[in-house]
Amino acid sequence: MNEQQQQTWLQQQERLVACLATPGLEREALDLAPRQHAQVHASAVSQGGLFSFEDLVLAGLGEEQLRFRPGDEPNSIAWLLWHCARIEDVTTNLLIAGQPQVIEREGWLSRLKMSAQDVGTGMGDTQVSQVTSQIDLDALRAYRRAVGGSTRKILLTLASEQLHSSVDPARIKQLLESDVLGQGAEYLAEIWGSWKVGDLVRQPAIRHSFVHLQEAQEIKLKMAS
Repeated sequence: MNEQQQQTWLQQQERLVACLATPGLEREALDLAPRQHAQVHASAVSQGGLFSFEDLVLAGLGEEQLRFRPGDEPNSIAWLLWHCARIEDVTTNLLIAGQPQVIEREGWLSRLKMSAQDVGTGMGDTQVSQVTSQIDLDALRAYRRAVGGSTRKILLTLASEQLHSSVDPARIKQLLESDVLGQGAEYLAEIWGSWKVGDLVRQPAIRHSFVHLQEAQEIKLKMAS
């Protein structure tokens, strides 16, 4: 990743965390969040001319590289993109906005050539390999853009007071009744249910993608060495 851009992003992330924790700074948080989010997605999501970590990481990678799993790495870049998109789709659409996930309302599962909408947390080696080998890569990148676009609309319409609201227990119940959390991922419902909406904005919608894009960059560097 571009080191200077990364440091700037991390500084803005610290400011976002501070704003979310400080009464009276909610408006600044809502101004920062869409910018932070845009930079961990393809530039096509925001079309705002911002530096995109995703564009940088994925530049020059073809199908073989996206599906490649170095021997000491548990994941492929394709799996990381799928996982990031699923976590974001669930937390922003179902838990924050209280609306159907993008994967459901736009029929993405069949287009992705996937049979389950698991978020990926807790997957073992065999399951990661299955996702890596069978997912349609063009559809995957399009799905991630669609999720990013949906999240952006949600972030741009959030009201200041919503940031301090607890996640609606009915939405957590709906999450548990869905087939989103696979074996080993059930604990996410308890964590997300204990958070405020602002926590979901900061972590699953934004920082989670940044962390995994760093992981993807490490895989890319290993392929080049």
